[in-house]
Amino acid sequence: MASQFELDWSSSQLSRKAQEQETVDYYKIQEGDNLIRIAGKPSKIEVHWEDTIDGGKRRIVCPGAGCPICAKGSRPKSRYQCKVIDRRDNTVKMLDVGLSIISQIQAYAKEADYGDPTKYDIKLKKEGKGLDTRYTTIPSRNMEPLTEEQLKAVEEFPSVEQVNKALSIDEIKEMPLVVLAESTNDLSNNNSQYWNTL
Repeated sequence: MASQFELDWSSSQLSRKAQEQETVDYYKIQEGDNLIRIAGKPSKIEVHWEDTIDGGKRRIVCPGAGCPICAKGSRPKSRYQCKVIDRRDNTVKMLDVGLSIISQIQAYAKEADYGDPTKYDIKLKKEGKGLDTRYTTIPSRNMEPLTEEQLKAVEEFPSVEQVNKALSIDEIKEMPLVVLAESTNDLSNNNSQYWNTL
């Protein structure tokens, strides 16, 4: 399944069923209370995290139909991204979260009492650690509109699509990924070819 950019908050695609990349600041959810203002539409990104032949890890945005990584049985994971204002320093960052958080925000977006989550701040509460980490979202009473300066900063911030440029099928096939190597010999040969290109 290909990534889907700028979905509506009411979209059914915000569900479990449903690359040279520009560098941006990602929002880091810290333990305790975190306050943000959603500043754009959500996007669903299908991402592969794959081992490389040289022992590293590589993030690859899944191109969808014809993906050679999917063809090898390695399914991408869904991530959900949108621009936010970080209330710690009032700067624009990219929020990258899983279904648990995005579905909670979507629930508020569908509620008549709250609606569009770009109109009020949201508190993200992080509790626990590791596999026991829990996230809770709570709407804030701060419904103050964004300033002209903040709106300009949001507009100038790279789009989710710009940050997640997918490589072509051929480019992915040429990557030195363990999942794409058919045998130990391929691993050895691809590794040599990879290092020779550096």
